[in-house]
Amino acid sequence: MARSPIDNANSLPWHRPPGESVELLSRARDLIDDALQLYQDHESKLITEITDPHNARYTLAEAVNSANHDLLFTLPAQPDSRWNPTPGTTARARILCPPERAATLDYPDANTEVRVAAHPGADLAIVDGHTALVYTPGSGPKLLVLRHPALVNLLTTLLNHIWRTAEPLTHHTAALAARRNCPTTHQILSQLAHGSTDDAAARRLSMSVRTFRRHVADIMRDIDARSRFQAGIRLAQLGFAPSPHDLEDNDLAS
Repeated sequence: MARSPIDNANSLPWHRPPGESVELLSRARDLIDDALQLYQDHESKLITEITDPHNARYTLAEAVNSANHDLLFTLPAQPDSRWNPTPGTTARARILCPPERAATLDYPDANTEVRVAAHPGADLAIVDGHTALVYTPGSGPKLLVLRHPALVNLLTTLLNHIWRTAEPLTHHTAALAARRNCPTTHQILSQLAHGSTDDAAARRLSMSVRTFRRHVADIMRDIDARSRFQAGIRLAQLGFAPSPHDLEDNDLAS
């Protein structure tokens, strides 16, 4: 079995920035698959694989409802009826929401807190720190129920670190609202939509190239985009669009 990067004490997840912790959490899937391979020839209650969709939904609901103290789970970038944990009324629920769904998510329950973070590559739920559920969508979806202490502790540690470094939903939505009301954001969006070079865009907006690039970087940070292409997709998902007035001004300036 390949040595995991977390075996090195100098690369523990809390020594890494949030993005790298998400990457480590994705790599943890490999550890889970290796562990499943080791246990598949034995009748073990520590790791259970469920491929039947109805059974998977029932198992997920039962595990979530059994939470007494803390339920921590991630949401996928796109809604999936097969992975839709519904927090109960007694346990504290902590939800990690991807930026793509932040604008439409609302959990008013006092026991529920939502933070925004990049999706870790798998749908995960940790129940009271002793059970982990890992859902893999696709043409052959499966749900893994993990009670192996080492694996549960690994996923809990990594997911808790992402939680601590994630942005509260209220802060995220406030930043997006400020962006929607910012004329400069719409002017820059207009330039990006037309594929203007940084030099041309800066000249049209009467700012330096350095200032234009800083504005673009700030927008990408606020919408959690890692490239300008991804920023365009994210802006469209969030309902941002250059106004007709901006487009006309841009055409006149070109």
